[in-house]
Amino acid sequence: MTRIDMLKESRRGATVAFMKFTLLKERHSSDFFCCFEGDDVKYYGARVENILKIDIDNMHFFNCGGKAEVIKFYDMINKDDHYENVKISYFVDKDFDGDLSEKYSTHIYQTPVYSVENYYTTISAFKKILKYEFNVTEAEHDFKILLDLYTARQIEFHTHTKLINAWLWCQRDLYSSAENSKLNLDQFNLKKIVPVISLFEVTSNYTITKLEQLFPESKVITKEALDLKLEEIANVNPQERFRGKFEIDFLFEFIESLKNELTKKEPIIKKRPGVKINQSKKNMISELSQYAYTHKSLADYLQLFLVHNKLA
Repeated sequence: MTRIDMLKESRRGATVAFMKFTLLKERHSSDFFCCFEGDDVKYYGARVENILKIDIDNMHFFNCGGKAEVIKFYDMINKDDHYENVKISYFVDKDFDGDLSEKYSTHIYQTPVYSVENYYTTISAFKKILKYEFNVTEAEHDFKILLDLYTARQIEFHTHTKLINAWLWCQRDLYSSAENSKLNLDQFNLKKIVPVISLFEVTSNYTITKLEQLFPESKVITKEALDLKLEEIANVNPQERFRGKFEIDFLFEFIESLKNELTKKEPIIKKRPGVKINQSKKNMISELSQYAYTHKSLADYLQLFLVHNKLA
């Protein structure tokens, strides 16, 4: 971990979040608190506000920095009866893990997909992007052209990233078994192994040996374990269960390719005046949040705060 990463971590974590919470709780005891494992407030914030009809002035958010820290924060809150009536929610990603244990499953919301990023790459989300950002509707043949291209490239993308997802899933299995395997994926550039993602093609250039070189701290995965994992993930929906940050990379590059296509003299679809989508990979979660899918389980979880009269 770099010095910058260590500095960032020191500003997050359950202990830091708990200190902030205790200060806010004294002044805003009847407000609603939300605890996230990262910057997922960009996805959840407006949804919590809309589902529960809470004014933003009465909501407070904490970034704990990781799933384990969210769970730690939950334990810190719930070991003290002083906080029994506090209105607080917790949100984590499923990642390559299984379901939360019974102790946490009804109190902490876990995405049924890999992460919130996966909600941005659904077909329904892409349709909204076409309609609202590119002014293309179902009434036009261009809509079908772009939707077909997106669907085809997404299938190709999943074919090209199946191996790394299976390998990373195996790494996570070892880590979960206390094998002490920890990869710094946040700094990984997918273009190192999938150099081309465009309207017309997706290409990859990697092997397991290359992955081991790119991640020198990784554990050795046996061929048998990898083959079993590949068989396992053949039965999952890759758009839902493959690594979310890779999925959002795909969406970003596909949109960039579409924007470049529209600058050509003879693009595959007609140009439309006033189309301006200035996405950046850093702010993509915020910029496209309104188009991302909202799973019913989120509303079900938040409704519990109403059912149990936790929101007056």
